[in-house]
Amino acid sequence: MNLIYNTAQQDIILKEYGRSIQQMVERTCEVADRDQRNRMAQAIIELMRQITTKDMTAQDALNKLWDDLFIMSNFKLDVDSPFPIPTAEALAQKPERLPYPHNHIRYKHYGLHVSDMLKKVVDMTESAEKRYAFIQVARLMKHFYTTWNREIVADDTILENIETIIGRELPDEWISSIKEEGQLDFSEREKRNASYNHQQAQSLANLEDNKKRNRNNKRFRSNKNQDGKVRNKK
Repeated sequence: MNLIYNTAQQDIILKEYGRSIQQMVERTCEVADRDQRNRMAQAIIELMRQITTKDMTAQDALNKLWDDLFIMSNFKLDVDSPFPIPTAEALAQKPERLPYPHNHIRYKHYGLHVSDMLKKVVDMTESAEKRYAFIQVARLMKHFYTTWNREIVADDTILENIETIIGRELPDEWISSIKEEGQLDFSEREKRNASYNHQQAQSLANLEDNKKRNRNNKRFRSNKNQDGKVRNKK
């Protein structure tokens, strides 16, 4: 009985399609008649579609199947393809390195867009719309701070962060009106959310402390038992 083990055969180029598809592609390359090769290639594409995806309407998926067909043939298959035929050189070419943005963000929990909005608002001409826009951005910063740090933040902290971001001091009348009128105060719903976040943070911290304490207790008991066994042997 002659058995052929996979370890004795050639490696499969694309393992997701299996050895049978690989052998069909190799057999198609050996067919001399071009029309027959085209029919066989279409049949192989249909089998590959059933193995991978049933959405033949997606052009990207269909294009990938034809690319994989040529790859499995080591680019030797000569058939009519509805898509541009890939080359080994094109596939081996490395993609261009994408430029990585190097934006310096002083406070990452606010984000880059909030900092940009804040700077644009401060540079606006003095008007009621400018003050309103500034208050809204400052309230948004306070919300982000509370969400990120899970703790209630004072208005002075937000105002200090704003001055650091814009690189200048805020007018005294702005600061006094914000504090006296409570323009950055949360609504009742926002207060409940901030309190809930704070409680969740405290619960997580207490849970970690309890886990650490239990680990230390287990380690202490284990060491104590080992010491006892040593003394008993003596």
